[in-house]
Amino acid sequence: MSRALTWLFFCVTCVLTAAYFFVSGKDVQTRRSLEESFVGWSTELIPRPVTASKGLPLHHILPYLHGVDPAEVERRPLLLVYSFGCTGCGEGSVEEWARLLAQEREVVGVIVVLDGKERIEELKRRKGWSIPVVADDGSIARILNPAFSPQAFGFARSRLVWVQQTPGVPEARLREDFYRALR
Repeated sequence: MSRALTWLFFCVTCVLTAAYFFVSGKDVQTRRSLEESFVGWSTELIPRPVTASKGLPLHHILPYLHGVDPAEVERRPLLLVYSFGCTGCGEGSVEEWARLLAQEREVVGVIVVLDGKERIEELKRRKGWSIPVVADDGSIARILNPAFSPQAFGFARSRLVWVQQTPGVPEARLREDFYRALR
């Protein structure tokens, strides 16, 4: 009887582990917690979700962009930068994006961070950022499926027209790539 219980426990453990890794490949928050929990462990073995495709309607994410004027993004293109957090390896890039987007006059700039609203408000106050910084509970992440952090997404004419494909590219160059996509 003990051998049967051991075998059952082993099978249940295998099934639950497989289910966990399947879900973690689809859910951005689970992937983020795995990456933070196992420093040096790569989630590259888990298939990444496909980042949102060009043509995605802006109205899919607009209800979650608190602090962004819907009428303004109807008149001007929107450059959205999605980050899994404002601390750690992407912090410098998020800071640079905030600086660049604050200078923009031709496009609406917004930073979306997977974090709590109170923490984002405190961060925005401490850093002195003047652009909209939106706290995401995972809703926007599920729509955009960012492949890395931070990742930029460009909208024009109420549709997604440009997606940053490669991490680590200088922010100013990415902004120029977005402008080229608008032409």
